[in-house]
Amino acid sequence: MLQQLKRTILSKLTAAGTAAVITASCCTAHTFAADSADIFRQRVLAAWADRSDTISVSDLRMNVEDCVDIYYELLYSGSNYFYIASSITYSQNTSGKVMKIGVKFNYDKEDIPEMIETFDAEVSRIVGMCDDSWSDTDKVLFFHDYLAANCQYDDTLVYGDAYAALINGCAVCQGYSLAMNVLCDEAGITCCAITSDSQMHMWNLVKLDGKWYHLDATYDDPSPDILGQASHDYVLRSDAYMMADDGHGADDWETYAGETVECTDDSYDDAFWNGAIDAVTPLADGSFLINMQVPPMSVTTADDIGASILRVTKDHNGNYQTAPLYTIQTYWETPDGNIYRNCYSYAEVFGDRIYYTTSDRIYALSLDGSQQEVFYTLTAQEKALGSIYGMNIDENGLLTYQIMPQPGYTSTNQTIDVTYKTIQLEKPAELTTTSKATTTTTTTTTTTTSTTTSTSTIVSIIYTSIGTTKSTTATSTTTTTSTTTTTPKPTTTTSTTTTTTSKPTTTTTTTTSTTTSKPTTTTTTTTSTTTSKPTTTTTTTTSTTTSKPTTTTTTTTSTTTSKPTTTTTTTTSTTTSKPTTTTTTTTSTTTSKPTTTTTTTTSTTTSKLTTTTTTTTSTTPQTTTSTTTSSVPSTSDTTKTTVVAQTIRGDANVDQEIDISDVILIARVAAEDDTVTISDQGKSNADYNQDRIINALDATFVLKVIAKLIE
Repeated sequence: MLQQLKRTILSKLTAAGTAAVITASCCTAHTFAADSADIFRQRVLAAWADRSDTISVSDLRMNVEDCVDIYYELLYSGSNYFYIASSITYSQNTSGKVMKIGVKFNYDKEDIPEMIETFDAEVSRIVGMCDDSWSDTDKVLFFHDYLAANCQYDDTLVYGDAYAALINGCAVCQGYSLAMNVLCDEAGITCCAITSDSQMHMWNLVKLDGKWYHLDATYDDPSPDILGQASHDYVLRSDAYMMADDGHGADDWETYAGETVECTDDSYDDAFWNGAIDAVTPLADGSFLINMQVPPMSVTTADDIGASILRVTKDHNGNYQTAPLYTIQTYWETPDGNIYRNCYSYAEVFGDRIYYTTSDRIYALSLDGSQQEVFYTLTAQEKALGSIYGMNIDENGLLTYQIMPQPGYTSTNQTIDVTYKTIQLEKPAELTTTSKATTTTTTTTTTTTSTTTSTSTIVSIIYTSIGTTKSTTATSTTTTTSTTTTTPKPTTTTSTTTTTTSKPTTTTTTTTSTTTSKPTTTTTTTTSTTTSKPTTTTTTTTSTTTSKPTTTTTTTTSTTTSKPTTTTTTTTSTTTSKPTTTTTTTTSTTTSKPTTTTTTTTSTTTSKLTTTTTTTTSTTPQTTTSTTTSSVPSTSDTTKTTVVAQTIRGDANVDQEIDISDVILIARVAAEDDTVTISDQGKSNADYNQDRIINALDATFVLKVIAKLIE
């Protein structure tokens, strides 16, 4: 396994190689200076592989900027070290040269070996899904769509690493980006991160056939998460395209490629995937299935709304060729009775059938598009919950469809009930319907089988504004940094007007306005020292408006080392009795868990939706305090408690099974129900994502396990 091999080589050989280089480089000052950066890289990688807390670099005589640049270049360019946090500490001498680097970790060290094994296996599995005939472009498209379809944005703004994205299926933009780095690196494709402080965002740069392109799976993934949906607005784009985009355009892009990057090629602007509304589905012969919606801005009547299921192949020159298989003509109504311009139909393949959705039905279609039948129709109880807005099918044939009253948020502090229901598909049988493929969704025929079982799960998602405040003080020199960040998810406000066409019974939405309020970050920093240097007060206010709908961002505050996507606490200690000045800079992704109110309702049914329980969970933010030493301990160290090792993740009642009763128990514990009883083993198992907190997110993970959305 490539990832495992890399770690083995680095852990066993790098230290010896570094020592040899140091010995040789000490002979002449000129050689030493030229090799310092390479030696630093080797020491960092060796420390990461060995999970060391510190890296001694005093002999390299490097300044802070060079050390920090190289450190983040390694971390943000193909790095598979998911357990290394995007923050460091360092100490300097009086000349400003770095003496020591402190390494911070995302997870407890004792858990990391097992996590590495799980992570490496999952990376190999995903990359192994690529067909041998695929080009690097095909693979990048597949990785992008895989992340968009299988990871959801972390509204709590806590998880930002590749493990969280690939294993837990929940991360902020940094997690998406680092996961893309790992997948591309495993596939032998050059990929790195790109960041913008002003946009508070991280995405990717990928190199194909010697040319660089932008790639952003986060902004192509809807929020709230919709099963199967993957937009393609940001797949292999040029600098000009991204600079013109409200969510990416900025003059502070920072890349981590180790070389000058310019994305000038726009040859993919007309690629077959542009306009696709769901993830591309690989077929057994190496071709793709993709679902292309009618452009919303071209819609004038309800009859215009729809999508086309296409089969994508390559000719002998490697050029993409698309062939239409089936045309879907349908629409989704708004809660107030108007009609959305967008088509929310999603297609998946299992066996010899294509399954696709309309607002209230799931259809089965033959692979050549010639035969179709109604596979499932929502019950009256389900229709009362909303429409079908998402669907996916796993490799075992478990079909999961998603019901919501609307496809996205329309205001702040809004709660949307999301219902997941599952149907276990049987071995495909021959279709008996003989109708040819033209348009669908107007029939009333319903085909179901008495042996089909369905499990439903309702999760209420709330969209809130989140604020965090931190302060740090030090001896002799006092640096107080107060950061108040408001991070509402971008919202979509839809205003609709009704137009009656010449057909007396056709009513449609003709005007849709989309407004996104970009989170406004206000940072006030006041620094006062006891030396003769004057007190400096700096106030910085950043306000950006984004017109990109349903786009989620990671709120970040620029550090003194100019590393974005992080919230920073800087502490400087200066004394007159010692000949050196020690500076510790701590940069960490979100260190306090935001207050989140979540309503969770779970139910299991075969034909009717039966509500079992409703639990409201409120989580209070936790505060992490940095110490003023040259090596600030990681968050996991400062909050470390003794816990019982997990036996079965999610098995809260310790009955050796994971079912709805575990979800209910976890929800009650998260709500601090005094009447609930849970063993220490149960508490350990209940903490599904192993963040040392039992909350609604753990209940959500267990729900996904039950629905077989994650392992």
